[in-house]
Amino acid sequence: MFKYNFPAIKTNHDHSPYQQALKIIDESDEMIAELSDDPPNQKFDLEAMDLYHALETYFRMQKPEYVEKLKEKTTFKNTERGYYGDS
Repeated sequence: MFKYNFPAIKTNHDHSPYQQALKIIDESDEMIAELSDDPPNQKFDLEAMDLYHALETYFRMQKPEYVEKLKEKTTFKNTERGYYGDS
């Protein structure tokens, strides 16, 4: 089964996948705003982690079986494209 890295957030029952998609865009914008050529950039990394959490929240709104199938299809597609190493 798909494993999440963050605890589930408290959500309003009216919070929809569409609203969460808007949150993902917002977090992405915040991450880009912190972009610089001066690594390490903790502010950028923190916003990247917020984006990751927002994505997890989106997938938590889906059925677990569906998320697992998406993961399998994505892994297959990326394997076919040669994106993964030997590990």
